[in-house]
Amino acid sequence: MGERDGIILTRLLCRFICIAAVFTSALLTGCSYIRHDRESASGFATAYVTFQKAARDSEILAWVIALDQSERIDGSNGTLYRRHFSGAYNVKASSRDRADAARLALGYYDRDGKKTMDDFDENDAALDAKSLALVEAANSIRKDDYRLKALAVAQSARKMQHDLDLLRMNYSNTYDLQIALLKGMAEANGDLRRVSSLMHERLPEKKRLETESDELRKDEQESSQRLQEEYAAFKGITGVTVDYEPPVYSPSPTRP
Repeated sequence: MGERDGIILTRLLCRFICIAAVFTSALLTGCSYIRHDRESASGFATAYVTFQKAARDSEILAWVIALDQSERIDGSNGTLYRRHFSGAYNVKASSRDRADAARLALGYYDRDGKKTMDDFDENDAALDAKSLALVEAANSIRKDDYRLKALAVAQSARKMQHDLDLLRMNYSNTYDLQIALLKGMAEANGDLRRVSSLMHERLPEKKRLETESDELRKDEQESSQRLQEEYAAFKGITGVTVDYEPPVYSPSPTRP
């Protein structure tokens, strides 16, 4: 082999090495992106499960409060507070029985209702933070189609959290109204005539809050269903298998 041929061969070999290096770099970069996509999708799935667990806790609290504030579908009372609240405004009972029932209901609210509302407040704040973490996890996904699906899930989670927050405020206002009525009955020693003006004055608010709570419960259920559907689509496109498995007994904040 002549000197000229050796130079040509050396140049070809150098070019081949450069091409191979570029190809290897591109391959490694591609593998890195694929690994990042899988890791970020898996991280998003974990954030979703964390959000759903917190949301379920809030739904259970909402269900407990609904038992306190309203009759069951069959007309029965689900808690001691509700039973005595109904007794406080039982027109067939004696004044003394109504007054006693009002005072007992106030006691059960102080013992149980306040704590449940405090827990709901705390859970709502935690749920807000977890829904924001879901948005952050979605935006960390580089792959466009994965990220778009993840953002749709995160937006549904934010909507669900917002619905639960509105429901929490409705429940707080409902308790305020009911406590005012109970205090009025206790101060009147069960005399319906002395509380009739208070009852008449607060009746429009009572009806508004009841209508509002029914609508909010419906909105929250629809948001929850939408969230599950969006996440199913995310799993389908990414291949992620992680999902939230609700407990066997898992109430939702519908009218009990």
